[in-house]
Amino acid sequence: MAEFRINRREVVLGGAASGLAASTASASAACLPGGASADPALLKQLDQDLKTHASFGVKLSGGQGDRQTADWIEGRLEAAGFTVERTAVTVPGFAPEKTRLTLEGGPSAELFVQAPATVTPRGGVTAKVKLVYSVHQAPAAAGAIAIVVLPFGRYAALFSGVVGSMLDAAMAAKPAGVVLVPSGPTGEVVGLNTRLTPQPAPWAMLAPHDLDKFEAALTGETEGTLFVTGSTASRQSQNVIAKRERGPNWLVFSTPRSGWFQCVGERATGTAALLELAQWAARTYPELSILAINSGGHEYDFVGMHQAMKSDLPAPEKTKLWVHLGATLATRDAQQLGGRMMGMLPSADPQRILMATDKITPIAKQAFAGLTGYEVPVAVVPGAGELGGIVAKGYDKAFAGLGLHRWFHTRLDDLKTVDAKLLLPVVVAHRSVMKSVLG
Repeated sequence: MAEFRINRREVVLGGAASGLAASTASASAACLPGGASADPALLKQLDQDLKTHASFGVKLSGGQGDRQTADWIEGRLEAAGFTVERTAVTVPGFAPEKTRLTLEGGPSAELFVQAPATVTPRGGVTAKVKLVYSVHQAPAAAGAIAIVVLPFGRYAALFSGVVGSMLDAAMAAKPAGVVLVPSGPTGEVVGLNTRLTPQPAPWAMLAPHDLDKFEAALTGETEGTLFVTGSTASRQSQNVIAKRERGPNWLVFSTPRSGWFQCVGERATGTAALLELAQWAARTYPELSILAINSGGHEYDFVGMHQAMKSDLPAPEKTKLWVHLGATLATRDAQQLGGRMMGMLPSADPQRILMATDKITPIAKQAFAGLTGYEVPVAVVPGAGELGGIVAKGYDKAFAGLGLHRWFHTRLDDLKTVDAKLLLPVVVAHRSVMKSVLG
């Protein structure tokens, strides 16, 4: 098995490619999680799709990796007999020059800044630096550079939960700037899905493994300088819309494409599943019309999917099923002890959930039985992924799996977080739901 050790300073990776190949080979003769029987051809294709997705690098909306991934998806769906069109999705962009926090006579660290950015003057902003550990301490950040330390957790969005409440409280104090510390299992910065509107004050993100040196150096009167400089300009991502029109009834698939960093566990799993399920459905249900939506701009409050939902979609009453493939369908879990990552596991990270509408819930419960995290479907949660917006449009036969794995939205979400052996039973479970609903 590949070893994956993470401490507060570095990542040591080794043997992942050979480990994946070995697990793939052994899976071809074994029963898989969730009671799914091995399908060597499908397993091999999923393995290749995960590797291909990873090869495109960073998937930030409008970047090279995003465009290459869109080209690949378009080619695969066209080869399966779909007619494909692409529509532009405008997103904010930021090309950094200097992003740094420096204490007077003390430590300095590089920061991560994501668009939409609120920039500082080229010389930065200088003010007292205050540590903020709760919303109750936020008023002390007035006129200061606030280092806002989030409690330990797995984070996805800037505008919800504890992140939203702490950032809102800090910004309400009218600070000179904010440095957010997303304490989590990796010690790395975390990209946070955000709105299209910039924050009222400059803000950036500090890796949790750099926090100690600032805590040790700060006194009540310590000053520092926050630099957030660079150019802001819009970028163009795209929606990939694929159709195969046959009869009056429709089957719809959707999945986001873009994301922070490489996002292999987050996005490759849903992308590989969409490609295989769309091709399988086209063969299995020749009388059905099929629509597949691969949306860009996911990091910016799902702007691509919102745009797609305003386009010419099948009527809800003509849509037999909507299959949304959310984030992190299946990733590897890991052992962690005393804050130190001990090694990767061959089992799936259980931090995932299955959401379904009432008409689909009993079918999904049976189909996903035995798949950790998916065993008990829940009602659709508005704002948790794109499914809420889909259901709000009247599509009452819909479901989606999604999760927040250990390396979610970090630079460490690469090929080593996934295994085709774990994705295969999830794809098989999706097929099972489709068979039950469509006949």
